[in-house]
Amino acid sequence: MATDAEVKTWQQDGWVLLEGLVGTADIDAASEDLRLLFPSPEEYHADPEGVTERWKGRPDKPKEDYVWPDEGPGFRADQQRWMGAFPFAGSGALNRLYVHASIVDFAERALETTTYASTRPTPARSSRA
Repeated sequence: MATDAEVKTWQQDGWVLLEGLVGTADIDAASEDLRLLFPSPEEYHADPEGVTERWKGRPDKPKEDYVWPDEGPGFRADQQRWMGAFPFAGSGALNRLYVHASIVDFAERALETTTYASTRPTPARSSRA
């Protein structure tokens, strides 16, 4: 679990490095599922274009709709090329990281709330009983 000092650092600075927040066994278990979502580094770097085509087909090149700043970091649409949709395929270990007790505990304390909002649309529920 995150310490109170780490929570305070996040609240004051907007970021904090949380070493050991999730145990290595949980991360190792989830890493196996990554092979279902991404090519291995060796496979990708041996033939980036070929691997991308095999995994993703021939998608249209993303339109650059971002105006690059004169200074500072920028964002490229290509950065989202390998984005996957939750829930992920595999054993479920990667999915469980999203609701890991240590991560939820940190989020609740850092944001000072236990109210969650989904960023994905959900079906409307009828108000009738």
